[in-house]
Parts: sequence; C-alpha cells; structure tokens
Amino acid sequence: MTLFDSLGKHVSVRKMMFLGGGALAALLAVVAVFVWGAFARVEAHDEAAQAAADAGGIVKDARFHVVQVQQFMTDASAGDDSGYSEGAAAVRPVLYWGRYVHTAAEFSYQVRKPHTADGDTGRSTLPMVARVSLMPLVAPLGRGTYSRPMIYGLYTLSYLTEDAQRALFLPQDVRANQPIVHYLGLGAEWWFNSSYR
Repeated sequence: MTLFDSLGKHVSVRKMMFLGGGALAALLAVVAVFVWGAFARVEAHDEAAQAAADAGGIVKDARFHVVQVQQFMTDASAGDDSGYSEGAAAVRPVLYWGRYVHTAAEFSYQVRKPHTADGDTGRSTLPMVARVSLMPLVAPLGRGTYSRPMIYGLYTLSYLTEDAQRALFLPQDVRANQPIVHYLGLGAEWWFNSSYR
C-alpha cells in the first residue's frame, strides 16, 4: 500500500479534490515559470534568433494559454445507497507555435469514492488517477482556446493507485494491477451548430 492509498482513506473526496487541485496549480506555476524563463532567454538572444531563420521566428511568436476544468459530482440515486462521489480537476496549458500549429499539455487528477464497501474485498476503496498528456495539434481556423475543429496526436501517462488498478480494469486485462498506464492515439474535436465559429 502506498502513501497515496493510505492518505485517501482518511481524507474526504472534497479535500482530496482541493489537494489535487492545489498540486495541479503548483505544477502549472512551475510550468509557467519555466515558459516565462524560456521566453526571456529568447528575447535576450533576439539577434541570434534572427540568424536562425524560421525557427527563431516561430519561437519568438509563441503564445501561451491555459484552460482549467474542475467538477465534483455525487450519484443522486434515490432508492439505492450503492452510488459514489467523484471529482476531477484538469489544467491544459497550450503553447502556440504559429497560427495553426499548437502544443498542449494536460495535467489531471481524478478520484471516486464509493458509498459502500467493495463487494470482493469487503473494505472501503478510493480509486485515484493522476494523468499527464502531451498533445501536438493542428487547428485549421487558427489560435484560440475554443477554436475548432482540431486534429491532434495524444500521449498520456497515468498513475493509478492500487484501488484504481482493481476498479478500472477487468482482472484478465493486461493493464490490470499496473500502477503506470501509457496511451498513444489520434483525435479530432469539432463543434456543430456552435455560435462561436
């Protein structure tokens, strides 16, 4: 049992969400300081960047935006006490390399607390997942947090607590009982009947 697992048994889901959100905010602050330092170095070496032709121009014009999502839900089943409370927090900073090409990183924390004991083990569980994703993307309509459509590649690294390893995968799944899970994929997002674009 890890410290992550034992901590979850004594802290409410709401407190775990605030702790997870605080950790994500701290991680975002570190990323922001790193990016700010990188931009300061780029400006200090502006003449050298001009000599580097297009690569220098792309870095000089880079933009940085952040999207943050938080949610907390409770299963509102009136006649059944076997529901759960769950929450998720995510932060997605985006670095704009040009008008159409961007890179996003997403940091997320998810937790679910069942209202009853696990049927197999007879104990309370607290599945938790922490994820880091990297998404190079192309947005044909240009920059913007809500710019769609977008086409992207996706690599996700997930850390799962022992409870999450058992709760998320069937025992015969190759990912069951693995604390680290990798995901590689392609995706597309677009909106229909949107007044934004």
